[in-house]
Order: sequence, then C-alpha cells, then structure tokens
Amino acid sequence: MARVTAAPVAVRGSGTCLVAVVAGHELTAFVSAALESAGARPADADLTAEVLVAADLAGAARHGVVRLLPYVQGLLGGTINGAARPEIVRRYGDVTVIDAHHGLGQPALAFAVDQAVEQARVHGSSVVSVQHSRHVGMTAWYSGRAARAGAFGVITTRAAASAGGAGALREGAVTSQFLMCLSRGAAGSVRPPVPAVPAGAAAVRPRLTLPVAVLDELVRIAALVKVAPVRALDRRRPTRSEHP
Repeated sequence: MARVTAAPVAVRGSGTCLVAVVAGHELTAFVSAALESAGARPADADLTAEVLVAADLAGAARHGVVRLLPYVQGLLGGTINGAARPEIVRRYGDVTVIDAHHGLGQPALAFAVDQAVEQARVHGSSVVSVQHSRHVGMTAWYSGRAARAGAFGVITTRAAASAGGAGALREGAVTSQFLMCLSRGAAGSVRPPVPAVPAGAAAVRPRLTLPVAVLDELVRIAALVKVAPVRALDRRRPTRSEHP
C-alpha cells in the first residue's frame, strides 16, 4: 500500500488543485500489483511500473501513472496481451526485427534495447525495429538503459493518436518503435564495468508529488483489480503554483 502524505509544494500547472506527496517505491509497488492483478506477467508488471513512476519523478507526467487506467483496461479487455513475450522474428546482420505480440510496450522496448546493445558490441552499431507493441512511456528511460550498458541509443516511436485529450490513451492503440544503437567500444569489446553504487545510496527513496485527482483515480483502479488502494492520509492545497 502506498503511503501518502500531503504537503504544500509547488506543482507546475496545478493551479488550485489538491496535491499530495507519495513515496516513489511504494507507488511503484502499487502500480506493479495492479498490472499483475489485471493479467500482466509479474516481471513485466514490475518493469512497467518502474518506467511509469520514473516518468513522474522526471516531471514527464503524461507518461506516468496517469497511464495506468488504460493499461489496466487493455489487459482486462484483451487488447493488451498480458502473457506476451517479445520475439525476434528476423535478423539481417546488425538489423533485428522484434514482434511484441500486442503486449505491454515497456517490456518489449526494454528487450529491444538489450538486443540492440548486444548487437552493437559485435558490429559496432545496430538497428532494432519493434512491431505490434503498445505505449512505451518515457523514451529517455530506455536511452538510459542503453547508456548503463555502455552504448548510445536513439529511439523513435510511432503510435495511433490518443483519444480523450492530454493524458489519455486508447488501450487498443498499436505502436511501433525504431532503435539505433552505437557501442562505446570497438566491435567485440567487453561490456564496461557498472559504476559502484555509493555507500548509503540504496537507502535514498525519492518522493513525488501528484494531484489528488490522480490519486483518486488510482483508488478506483485498486477497486477494479482488487488490490490494496492508495491511501491518502491528508489533502491540502499547494501554497503556490508555477506557470506551465
């Protein structure tokens, strides 16, 4: 259960709406539980939740937990295949084509990034195309995944138009992604070592601010998929707001 406490903080474009502060790791656990209960594989639910919450932490709210409802609707309605596993269907040298089989977009694109990095280590560069995917969220997250593996990645995505205005996503919308990756080292080079995590860094747990209206929607989602709801301990108006 995500523990929620409200605080008077600045929220871009919030105006007079109510806001609350949520522990990021607890919100991630809630989103993962909701996706799994709706039919996603556990590992896919975990990764998708990580990407959604990362978007909110980075200030890219349109790709954050506001997307959870259409994901859940798609899983429950069958337009998103919760059991799908991304599959390599073609490979031509350093070019790879992956079929996401209409599953969640985040696991499919993460798989594509890993494949692109591996091929770039062999060939120096690589290209990966993902077909029959769904919304993938914040593409910067995947560029970061490639960077942590020692490569430079550029990602483009093509999606059907969203329905319902800003923040809305038709759960049946099919997307495709195109990824180009360059290895930092020469062809056949060994993966660079992962930087050591500073002592005590694991204990740092970020918090994020969400409009209470979004938290209310998460509560409705919890009831829909029968998981522990997000609990608002307090709700207040922010002391100020920033212009969009």
